Parts: sequence; structure tokens; C-alpha cells
Amino acid sequence: MELKVDETICMGCGACVSAFPENFDFNGETGLSHAISNENATPDMADVCPVGAITVEEATPAETEVEEDTAA
Repeated sequence: MELKVDETICMGCGACVSAFPENFDFNGETGLSHAISNENATPDMADVCPVGAITVEEATPAETEVEEDTAA
């Protein structure tokens, strides 16, 4: 499973970070949530977001970890 957070929808409430700190964290630049790991991801993780910013999609075996955003 691959976790994605739509930053155009996310309001930074932190529900996902509180519920799944091993999978989500706050983006230091935007203050919004982002996925940091896909490990043990399940479809119900999307339900924790009150605004529907999280999606969980089928991932290929190579996509088990979320790549760090290196753009500055």
C-alpha cells in the first residue's frame, strides 16, 4: 500500500500524525502532514483524516518506502 497526502486538501490538524506517527509527520516547510513510510499501511488509515486528504493505493513491491523530498 502507498500512502499519499494531498497538500491542497490537508489542513495540518495532525490527526494522522497522532494516530500513525510511524507513517506520517509534519512537513517542516509547509506545516502540513506528509507520508514518511508506507510500512504496514492499511486502507483504513485514510479514515483518520477529517478532510479526506489521505489516500491509500496499491503499491508495487519497490514502493514500500516513501522517498524523501529533496527539493529545496
